[in-house]
Amino acid sequence: MKNISQRLPVGFSSLTKAGGKTWLYREKSIPHPDTMPWEQWINGSNAAAYGEGRATVYKVQYRRGHAGILRRYRHGGLLGSLLGSRFWHEKRFVQELRVSEYLRERGVRTPEVLALHWKRGKGGGVHGWILTREIPEALNLAQWIRSGGWAIRQERRRLLELVADALAGFHRAGGVHRDLNLGNLLLEQNRRIFILDLDRATIRAPLTLGQRASNLLRLYRSLARVSGNADPLSLRERWIFLWAYSGKDSTLLQSMREELGRRWKVAEYRRKFPLRVRL
Repeated sequence: MKNISQRLPVGFSSLTKAGGKTWLYREKSIPHPDTMPWEQWINGSNAAAYGEGRATVYKVQYRRGHAGILRRYRHGGLLGSLLGSRFWHEKRFVQELRVSEYLRERGVRTPEVLALHWKRGKGGGVHGWILTREIPEALNLAQWIRSGGWAIRQERRRLLELVADALAGFHRAGGVHRDLNLGNLLLEQNRRIFILDLDRATIRAPLTLGQRASNLLRLYRSLARVSGNADPLSLRERWIFLWAYSGKDSTLLQSMREELGRRWKVAEYRRKFPLRVRL
C-alpha cells in the first residue's frame, strides 16, 4: 500500500479523556467534542436512523442547521457474527480518515470526515464511530434505480458517464474500494457522484488493469442484483461507460475492454462449474 503519513491530517486535533475515550475532529468545521451529545448519538437517542447496510447509521445535528452522518464500525462476514463492532485497535478507523483526506486532496468527491470517536469496551477491544458531513437531497444509486430513474434511457446513460468519471478519478488517485456497490455511490442533487464508506479502502498507485477491472466488476454485480437483470447494460452502454472512464484514451479503453472481458469469462466459468463439480 502507498505510504500515507502517520501524522494527523492537516486541520485535525485529538482529544483523549478518562475511560479510554478518544476523538479526532476537524477543528474549524465542528464544535469541540465536549459540547456535543456523543453518548446520546451512540445510544441512538437524539439521532435519526439513516440509510441501510451492516453498520448502524444515524443522521445527527452537530450544529444548528448542519447535519452529519454517524456510522458505527462493524466487521462484515463471519467476523461480524463473531466480533460485531469490537476491534483490537483503532488503526482501521484512522486509516479511513487518512485515505479520505488523501483522496479529497486529489479531487475525489467523498463526504468530508468531521470526526472519529472510539472508546474501550468493558470486555476489551475498541468500538469506533465516524462522523461525516451530510450530502443533502441525495440518493445512493440503489435508491435512484428503485425510484424509477434507471428506466429512462437518457437518464441511465447520463448516470453511466457520471459514475465512470467519478471512478476514473478515484482509480487515478490510486483508490481501491473494498465494497464498491450501488449503495456506496451517492448522486447529489446537482448531478455529482460521491464515493461513500472508505472503510478498508486502500491506496495503491499506480493501479494495475486487473485492480481497476476487479473494482468495476464488483460494481457491475451490484447493478445486476439491484436491477434484477443478470446483464443490465447493453453493448452500447458498456462502451459509453468505458469511453467516459478512459477519458477518451483509446489505449486505456482497449486495454480495459480486454481485461474486463477476460475476467468476466473466468467469473462466468466459475459460476457454471463450481470447484466441487470440476473435481
